[in-house]
Amino acid sequence: MFSSNNAEQAEYATGLIYFGSILFVFFFVWTIFIIVLKIMGPGNAGFLSGHHFVEPDPKMIRTPFKRPMHVRIVFMICSILVVTFSVLCVTEGYDNMQQVVVTWDDSSSSLLSLAEDAKQISESLISVGRSSVAVRGDLEKLVGEFCPGFDLEAEIGIDINSIINETVSQLDKLGNFVENDLVDLETNIDDGIKALNDSREVVTETELKDWYMMVFIIPIIVCTSLLMVATILAWINSSFQWYQCLSTYVVCPIFFCFVIFGWLIMTAIGVTAVVNADICSGGKGDTKGPEGTIVDILEQRRADFDPNGYLYKGVVYYVQGCQKNRDPYDFVTQYDDDLELAKERLDRLAAEMDNIGVERLGLLCSKDFGPTRAIISTMQNNVDTLDENAKQALSLLCCERINRIYVNLFQKGSCTYSVTGLTWFFSSLLVVSTCGMLMVMFRAVWLDVEFAVDDELLNQPISSEDNPMARFRNSSLEGGAAAGKYLDDDGEEIYSEYPQSRPEDYQEKDDGFYIHPYRESQEEGRLDDDEIHHTDSTKTWERYPTALSEDEMHTYDDGGHDTYDEEDFSPNPSYSDENEHTNEEAEGHNYDDMYDDYPLDDQSYNSYDSGNKYDNNRR
Repeated sequence: MFSSNNAEQAEYATGLIYFGSILFVFFFVWTIFIIVLKIMGPGNAGFLSGHHFVEPDPKMIRTPFKRPMHVRIVFMICSILVVTFSVLCVTEGYDNMQQVVVTWDDSSSSLLSLAEDAKQISESLISVGRSSVAVRGDLEKLVGEFCPGFDLEAEIGIDINSIINETVSQLDKLGNFVENDLVDLETNIDDGIKALNDSREVVTETELKDWYMMVFIIPIIVCTSLLMVATILAWINSSFQWYQCLSTYVVCPIFFCFVIFGWLIMTAIGVTAVVNADICSGGKGDTKGPEGTIVDILEQRRADFDPNGYLYKGVVYYVQGCQKNRDPYDFVTQYDDDLELAKERLDRLAAEMDNIGVERLGLLCSKDFGPTRAIISTMQNNVDTLDENAKQALSLLCCERINRIYVNLFQKGSCTYSVTGLTWFFSSLLVVSTCGMLMVMFRAVWLDVEFAVDDELLNQPISSEDNPMARFRNSSLEGGAAAGKYLDDDGEEIYSEYPQSRPEDYQEKDDGFYIHPYRESQEEGRLDDDEIHHTDSTKTWERYPTALSEDEMHTYDDGGHDTYDEEDFSPNPSYSDENEHTNEEAEGHNYDDMYDDYPLDDQSYNSYDSGNKYDNNRR
């Protein structure tokens, strides 16, 4: 990313855009696909359109229909993953990113404090150095003029002039007391302080607030929990219509919006994670890692950072392990050594003058040495101050001290906490987004299961000895009485199937019969040998003759009894044990308990007792 090769930079940027585009396009197309499925409706998209599951007729399939159960299992697993990784997004991702912010803040504060101290020391060195130049000039005047016209060495046995010459010579080595270097250093320190303050402002502005995460995570968890409850209720056949409507039209759209927001944020975090990983593994040759990236950035921004400046050299020096031959601040070390020597010379000169005595020197040389001793004292104080400041500067610029801050700032903050935090953020949001999209696509799970109606099967006759392949047959009831059948004039069977719930619609058939489909709510149980089973969301029908002419003759066969004529045919005609029946006897009676129709199967079935209507007759 920060390579000096423009072609490499372009290739990296292209790959970065490509990676982000793949993530965005994948989830965007998925979102459009869900919307298209909704528009297609249940006829073309089935339950993926958000409509009820529709179970096919069990007679048309060899194994039990388990799609609703399988999809609900997937939905519940996705729900658990959404809740789990939403929590991990906070406990792992958010906490690690907070550590990045804390580490950056602490490290930048330490660097800022160090830079401000260095600036104060630099200012003190410059100020004292400038005053020392004038004092040094006064000392230089003593050379050859300390005690003119008198052989002081012969009198006291000490060559004072030689000591003065050595002291002034050592002070001359200090030149302008490295004022030029210190001015350059101070300028670079000011630039560093400005950069640190800018970075602290950026960190403060981008700092993650607790409520940022809560605004996203809490609604996700709440919506997921509500949808899980709705699914469980539908699964155990205990759902409420109002709760299904709430889940479908309120909770699910809100959840969908947060999921979309989640994968948008995930895409941005994914790109950021790639850039962060590149920063932590950049560089060339042996300089790999964040330090290599920093050097590359400085190389790229030569216009902003003078390669010969102390800031540029200092950064390279510290991030590359403080190689002694590349220390940009060795002038401070040399300056401190020179100050130590100058201090020794001044101390010796002052000590010799004090041993001789200022009064005696004045008598011997006929000169007042009070001002001279004061100049030496002033120079001593200045050199002591300069030496102390130089040592403080060396302490501030100590490699171990700066490198410790660098390691904490980059190795620990930028390349440990940030990598871990961004990885958790990205992976958690990826799981939440993927599972959330699946949950939205499988939103039919909290709706009751419906069952398909095969119109062709509605027209099949009741079974009889002459028609063993018929779809339905009659069951005998009380005491094993023969099953009754309705026969029209042509010998075709007319029958009634007892409804178990309210009718949904009415269809008029060409043969003069009404077909009443019914839907019944889900019940427990499966088909076992020798018994009629209750199944999920059973549909039943009522079929009865209509529009019969008054003089049309119908025959009723009660299983061996004589036939009788009816003027009118009712879906529930009368029945008695008498062989002869009249119209009057048929009116006002109920035949509900005579028999039930139920489906044929390879298994045998027990008959129902009177009044136990079957609810599985078109299954």
